[in-house]
Amino acid sequence: MKYRHPFGLIIFGALIFSAAHYLRPIAGPEEGWGAGWMAWGRLELWAGSPDGWKLAVLFLMGLILGRMVWDKGSLAGAVGLHAGLVAGLRWAEQAWPTVPQSVPGWWGPSLDGGPLPFCLLLVVTLILWGRPIRAHLD
Repeated sequence: MKYRHPFGLIIFGALIFSAAHYLRPIAGPEEGWGAGWMAWGRLELWAGSPDGWKLAVLFLMGLILGRMVWDKGSLAGAVGLHAGLVAGLRWAEQAWPTVPQSVPGWWGPSLDGGPLPFCLLLVVTLILWGRPIRAHLD
């Protein structure tokens, strides 16, 4: 099946990507290597109140990753970008821990949600979407 207009598909994928990152397991007694598989049956969506900035950043990241997959015809680049982003965020959280009494500034409460990360990803998204799609659909 050929898709000539990937925009709707990428939007749908970005919505799924952003919603999937809000899946959280209800606390359980499991520990160790199998804990993730045991928690699979206890997933709930929107555990707690959703952060609008974080949801918007996740949606833009889904657009960027979807565009990469459509453009290159492979998941490899998107998987690598996602892994690098997650590793970079974890490293930054360890290097600069959050101070409990701090007030979020214009940059946002964290590196993965807030006005500054949103604006940076919006610029990257607009640059990527301004380029022609080079995927071969045959």
